[in-house]
Amino acid sequence: MFIDIQMKKMDGIKMAKRIRESDNNIALVFTTGVAEYISEGYEVEALHYLIKPIKEEKVVQCLERAAKRKADTEYIIFRGGDGVYKFSKRKIIYVEADGHNTLFRVSEGDESVTYIVIEAVKSVEKKLAGENFIKCHRSYICNLEFIHSIGKNEILFDDGSKIPVSRRAYSVVNEAFINYYRRIEDDR
Repeated sequence: MFIDIQMKKMDGIKMAKRIRESDNNIALVFTTGVAEYISEGYEVEALHYLIKPIKEEKVVQCLERAAKRKADTEYIIFRGGDGVYKFSKRKIIYVEADGHNTLFRVSEGDESVTYIVIEAVKSVEKKLAGENFIKCHRSYICNLEFIHSIGKNEILFDDGSKIPVSRRAYSVVNEAFINYYRRIEDDR
């Protein structure tokens, strides 16, 4: 959300404080003609300050930072046999159908951990739709971010784990993998 610091009825800092009372996750960007209010923005965890006149490339940079920040904090919650799990979508390496359950392979620092979730993979697939996930086999959905390489029959992940890729899905997965890394290169 872009907020002008100097508005007629309420200053932008007060408005940002009100917003923070109900939403800690929204990205706030202050626009101002003077730099003197920058220190006050730390109180409301402003994402950025734009000094007027505002350049288009600075707005684009702010939007990209906000999108990355949102992606870093997006979670999904599932019920497991021994409790409830909250997974960051960015840390899910792949999911695997296991009967009526789903196995989640998750990156946790320097290691990978597998969790059993009481939910069908079809339901999980819907929750992961639109992200960097792709169905590579009828029983597997993988995160493009963690793929190290794709062979004709299997996918190798950065953590060394392997899963099958079906003949039917191979070309779609391979193309998605290439496009994913092209997008990353274009963003640099």
